[in-house]
Amino acid sequence: MPLHESAALEAFGETRLRQVARLAALERAHTDALNDLGSVVVTRAMITLLKDCIAAGIDEHRVVAALRPA
Repeated sequence: MPLHESAALEAFGETRLRQVARLAALERAHTDALNDLGSVVVTRAMITLLKDCIAAGIDEHRVVAALRPA
């Protein structure tokens, strides 16, 4: 893989990592406001983002850490 593609993949993974952390924080902060459908949508979004992180080569420990409260 050319260097620019590797850098782009890493940047993609870092963006996805921030997004999953943000979704996890929102889910914790607004658990009462989410109905069943909202919970399903958030969960599916997080799963998709997590898979993107892993595919981009983000270390598994960093992915798990993004799900934890800051």
